[in-house]
Amino acid sequence: MPIQARWYNDERTIILYQMSGQLTLDDFTNMMQLGYDMREQVEHIVHGIIDVTQATGRLPKGLIAHYPQLAQMPHPRVGMSIYVHPSRMAHTFTDIYSRLFGTVYVAPSIDDALTMIARYQARYTS
Repeated sequence: MPIQARWYNDERTIILYQMSGQLTLDDFTNMMQLGYDMREQVEHIVHGIIDVTQATGRLPKGLIAHYPQLAQMPHPRVGMSIYVHPSRMAHTFTDIYSRLFGTVYVAPSIDDALTMIARYQARYTS
């Protein structure tokens, strides 16, 4: 399965998505639905870390055209969304999405993504 999603911590404040293999447009839609379903289980903000470091090949053809469909699937308890990938191309695609539909971040590692979330929480929950 190209997408796996699990709670990263016992508090269930972070979902870790791990995407591997050649990704399709349906994989991105399925990822959004998994996150929506998991957020329905809790009553607080939940951040998402999307690890695409094990994905292979190119991004799916038509991904940018698919962005509006993805943007219509937000959950009211969504927090930060952080893609983990060291490539500059990941930054380009998330920049485009962020300008059109809402902020998405990129981090070079899961540890860096966790640091970003900690800074966000320190800023907005204190």
